[in-house]
Amino acid sequence: MNKFFPELTKPITESLQKLISSDVKLSLYVSGGCSSILGWLTLLGGSSKVVAETQNLYSRGSAANLLGYDTETYVDSKVTRDFAIKAFTNTQKYMYYESNDLAFEQNRILGVGISGALRSNYERKGLHHAYVSLVDQKKYVTYYINLDKNKRSREEEDYFIGYNVLNLINTPVTEAPGLVG
Repeated sequence: MNKFFPELTKPITESLQKLISSDVKLSLYVSGGCSSILGWLTLLGGSSKVVAETQNLYSRGSAANLLGYDTETYVDSKVTRDFAIKAFTNTQKYMYYESNDLAFEQNRILGVGISGALRSNYERKGLHHAYVSLVDQKKYVTYYINLDKNKRSREEEDYFIGYNVLNLINTPVTEAPGLVG
């Protein structure tokens, strides 16, 4: 599963199993990095119980279309929060159509937005960093992850952020988990 961080294969699988056995129903929108998590979320059987929708908004136009506005930068706390709010709202819509009222009330609905600037095939002028926002029925939180420039490959940065996002998803938004690594 994980050729870049073999030592994370077991923790990633354990986090996925924890998520699949939870009451979470989520949508996740990603821009600029952390695309590995999109595959992970559908890797194990039972993931359709948890995942309502995922989108990789890799072009500026696709992100602007989702948000309804254009912006100078997409690696931004406001943009990431708006991704999460849109993901949360869409998950609510999907849950309404798919379930009865009781099931709708028993799930923890979660919207997740991620935007990042990761290592590239050229020397980046700016930071290697990401924002992660989570929105549930009670509140929203945004985390900033600043990566040590040129410490990891792009794939390693992607896995690092993805693993931390899995941990954040498995923690209620009202709690403050630490980031790993």
